[in-house]
Amino acid sequence: MNNQGPITGVGVMIFKEGNALFGKRKGSHGAGEWGFPGGKVELGESWKPTLIRETREETGIEIYHPEFICLANIKQYIIEGPSKHYTHLGYRAFWKFGEARVIELEKCEEWIWRPLWDYPEPLFIPTLVTIASYIEKKPFYDHDDVEEAIRNFKREFVKDYFAKRSSFRYRNP
Repeated sequence: MNNQGPITGVGVMIFKEGNALFGKRKGSHGAGEWGFPGGKVELGESWKPTLIRETREETGIEIYHPEFICLANIKQYIIEGPSKHYTHLGYRAFWKFGEARVIELEKCEEWIWRPLWDYPEPLFIPTLVTIASYIEKKPFYDHDDVEEAIRNFKREFVKDYFAKRSSFRYRNP
């Protein structure tokens, strides 16, 4: 048995003019799924600098005002290998400048800006959990909570949330 503990990863839901940034993953767990920019926390690195660095490395854009959304125990990808157990930290931030482009060709096929309720499918599980947490204001998801979020997450769930907040816009602060 592998005694290595979970890897810490971050993901950031970035808003620009009412849209969120999604990338189509490739070359790792969740290949073919759509997710937010993010990656592994390096030894000695803090979480916010990690998400700023990962966003720059993956997309070429700069972000600001990152805020914590959720902490989740992501074990769904262990089937792809024991090193795929993650402690995920989901954040929200705003686009500052730059054009999103694929920089790490081995990790991402494309980046697209979409309204959050018009998300592409299938979603990368940490991205799904971050969106659910953002809507439900639930900051902590253990494995069973993640499984429940996966079962209950529907496009109508996201659309209804924003329909009730029709005046809400993702304006950069």
